[in-house]
Amino acid sequence: MAADKSLIPLGTMIRGGEKTRRSLERFIPIGIESVQIFFWEVLPETADLSWMEETAAVCRQKGILISALGLYANPLRDLEHRDKAAADWTLLLDFASRFDIPVVSGFTGRIPGTPLEKSYEGVRDFFTPITEACLAKNLKLAFENCSMEGDQSQGDWNIAFLPEVWELLLNDYFPDRNIGLEYEPGHLVRLGIPASEPVRQWKHRIHHIHGKDAPALFADEFCFPGEGVSDWPNLLEELKSIQYQGTLDLEGYHGQFVSHEQEKERQVRSLDYLRTCF
Repeated sequence: MAADKSLIPLGTMIRGGEKTRRSLERFIPIGIESVQIFFWEVLPETADLSWMEETAAVCRQKGILISALGLYANPLRDLEHRDKAAADWTLLLDFASRFDIPVVSGFTGRIPGTPLEKSYEGVRDFFTPITEACLAKNLKLAFENCSMEGDQSQGDWNIAFLPEVWELLLNDYFPDRNIGLEYEPGHLVRLGIPASEPVRQWKHRIHHIHGKDAPALFADEFCFPGEGVSDWPNLLEELKSIQYQGTLDLEGYHGQFVSHEQEKERQVRSLDYLRTCF
């Protein structure tokens, strides 16, 4: 089903690596307009410049926008992880700049097993040169609001899952508007926060959106838009009212995996649902 190109582009997330092209070929036929290419923990050796050129060429040929490149790593785990993450972020920014990809995104990192505040300085110190590089390349950096099962007292991956931490990161540490959020409604719902509630306050700092929901407030599981509790027509109306310039890419493969075919069918239903919400 083709989407109205004047609306917020709708797409999906696909993992970067040797299977990227196969995954693109699986999901392009369902009518996606955009794709976020993401990496878990590290960029694999296969994700080199020639791989990026091939990936960009496939998307360009099919008229698919690469909306963002994501790296979901923890640079604060230890020195080895910090060095690898620094190198991977540098490569990610180079890819984004070369191929006109407007957003890079990921976790802040977190010192494992410690309260949030123990990681504040480490996040600031690690990301200061990255934010400076983003500004020099005119890229947007977006921190995802995913807790990875952490809370205020302990966690292993990310500190940017609470609005009060956004205040610190985006107002105190990184005040430039190019530094912002990868807005994830499902994680807000799990905290008991309606998905559209923070949009107006952070309207200039929402740079990318993950299409994911939860079946109820404080739920322990996730689902696609159209299957959960969030008011997506209201959220999309809020996004249009603030002239949101990014995309909304479904985050799939959550819950128990059954088959690629079932995953594709659920994503088709979710995309169709979202198109009725505009």
